[in-house]
Amino acid sequence: MSDPNQLVEEAKAEAAASLRRSRVSIVVAVIAVTIAIATFFLNYFFIEGIRTKLAQQEVSIEQAKMEIAKAGQPAKRLGSDTNWAREGRGAECTLGEIILTAGAVANGLPANGQLLGISEYSALFGLLGTRYGGDGKATFAVPDLRDVAPNGLTYSICVQGVYPAGGVR
Repeated sequence: MSDPNQLVEEAKAEAAASLRRSRVSIVVAVIAVTIAIATFFLNYFFIEGIRTKLAQQEVSIEQAKMEIAKAGQPAKRLGSDTNWAREGRGAECTLGEIILTAGAVANGLPANGQLLGISEYSALFGLLGTRYGGDGKATFAVPDLRDVAPNGLTYSICVQGVYPAGGVR
């Protein structure tokens, strides 16, 4: 048989260890609850601060969400601030040739889809026909390349140049 005093001492030791574990669990639980409450209030005041700023700037939450979504999208590389160069004439070009320009003056007419008079540009009409628009009687159109031009650059079409060898297909 075991010594009763030894059994009492073992029970006391086990009770003390259990009490220590309980105290640690309680402290951990109190810390977790405190952190949760603090996080809730920080988020609440942060969100209220954002709502206040948006209200001051007269921006709805939906508008802010759309702007945030836009900011997360990759930058558009084509079609922004394009075809702003004015018509010009530089180096000799082949009639109908598309030229990409970085300057303020294009070597030809900016390719913005505009209608041209057949009587003024008969050779170019002979190459393009009404492929890009126009009525084919008095007008025809050049291609509209604004949306496919790299940002800040201008696509132009040569309207006064050398007629291409081989003509029209």
